[in-house]
Amino acid sequence: LLLSLQECFDEYKLHFLMDLCLNEQPQVAMRALTAMLIVLLQHDARMAYYPALKAQWSLILDAPQLSSRWTVIYSQLLRAKFNDLITKKMQDELLPEMNKLSESLQDKFEGQDKFSIDKEDLNELFSDGAMNDAMQEFSELQTQGEDVYMSTFSQMKFYPFFKDIQHWFVPFYQEHPVLTEIFGKDASEGLGLLKVVTGSMFLCDSDKYSFCLNMTQVPEQYRASMIGNMGADSEQFKEMMEMEQNGNKQLKMESISNLYIQDLYRFYRLFPSHRDFADPFLAALDFFSVEAVKAVFMEEDNLKKLAAMYLKKQQYASASRLYEYLLAQVPDNYDYLRSLAYAYEKQRYYNQAADTYAKADMLRADQVWVLKRWAYCCKQVDNYAKALQLYQRLAALQSDQASHLMNQAHCLMQMKDYDAALNAYYKVDFLFGESPKTWRPLAWCLLMKKQYEQSSTYYDKILAAQATMEDYLCYGHLKVAQAQYRAAVDAYEQAYRLSAMNLQDFYRRFDQDWK
Repeated sequence: LLLSLQECFDEYKLHFLMDLCLNEQPQVAMRALTAMLIVLLQHDARMAYYPALKAQWSLILDAPQLSSRWTVIYSQLLRAKFNDLITKKMQDELLPEMNKLSESLQDKFEGQDKFSIDKEDLNELFSDGAMNDAMQEFSELQTQGEDVYMSTFSQMKFYPFFKDIQHWFVPFYQEHPVLTEIFGKDASEGLGLLKVVTGSMFLCDSDKYSFCLNMTQVPEQYRASMIGNMGADSEQFKEMMEMEQNGNKQLKMESISNLYIQDLYRFYRLFPSHRDFADPFLAALDFFSVEAVKAVFMEEDNLKKLAAMYLKKQQYASASRLYEYLLAQVPDNYDYLRSLAYAYEKQRYYNQAADTYAKADMLRADQVWVLKRWAYCCKQVDNYAKALQLYQRLAALQSDQASHLMNQAHCLMQMKDYDAALNAYYKVDFLFGESPKTWRPLAWCLLMKKQYEQSSTYYDKILAAQATMEDYLCYGHLKVAQAQYRAAVDAYEQAYRLSAMNLQDFYRRFDQDWK
């Protein structure tokens, strides 16, 4: 129905799809609601010309059992739209760490019986910070409904099974012919595995089929062991059955639509002829402009959840638009102001961000996070006087933080108040220990005050440590000021060698210091 309606508007198919939205079977109803939202993105304008469709749709919107589901499905569609971020994170960060853990387990316990493995040995492996963090983050993403398996199962869609379009959407059931072909009609040893796969709340249907089809590539001895480990007497099976009995009904409903959306995402991205279909995940998914559902999503609770989702997914333009609307309804909401300011900041609208942080500060003063972000925005627009005031407030709140005093010094230096800046840098150096991070601005301020010998003392310490291109460039300027031109040329040559720039770019950078 979804693919057909995307291709061509059909009043009678829409009536049927709306009927399915009120079906008593959760699997049917949640899929139909998801499909209906996608169809409305494309055909919303036509609804006005079909009174019968409008009347039926009004009944669906008024159905009390559906009131909480619209925002859930919309959030899940948004999650899928930006799934590339999760896939990249999995491939670049989490999977490499999890592979390391797998290799460590194999190396440490190779040849041992699984029941003889000491719990302390396992704890030792999991105590590795990076591995433990990766496992914990993976678990959190999975619990939040993120599509953590796309990168894995996208490699398992090459089977002939997936050349048939219907197989991308067919619900997973044990009696499917392809499964009886793999496990046999009377193969009881595979029954437990199938039940575990069927009951999984984290695998979408097409991935479940991929998993079972991939079993045909596993050598017979390992396959038998895997089936035995996941059989009806296994811990996995018992845990799955317990979750099934005790599971939250609302979570199950959310899981149905989330997994269906994952099936859709795989189809629109991986089906061999996927370019023949309009991919809804490439669309704006802007349901606030869809008249048929606009009223549902413009409720404050729904808007708040969706704005937070946009912010989390780094869609700052969309997030700011929603927070602006929310603040038009509730002008003095601290959380909305803080979030809107952050959305502005990430879009580099620093003046707007600073103004909005100021409003948030008026409602709830002396919040460290707000003051830090506000000060940062002020620096970005060269309002160092205001940034200085904010860092002074932060220092009063957190006197043990060297960064606040350091930032005050930076602001003073940018304001060319070198005496006050020097006093602040000396204080940081004294209270929090000597460091090249302090020596660099100290040396520069002394150079600006023409105290060349003192400046040279600090540059000597910097160059003896781990000097950068900028350090040699500034040291060259000092030597020019001291009329030590041979030393200046040597410093500039060393700066160029460290810069990894071509000569033209280096000259451009060099000229910036003399303007």
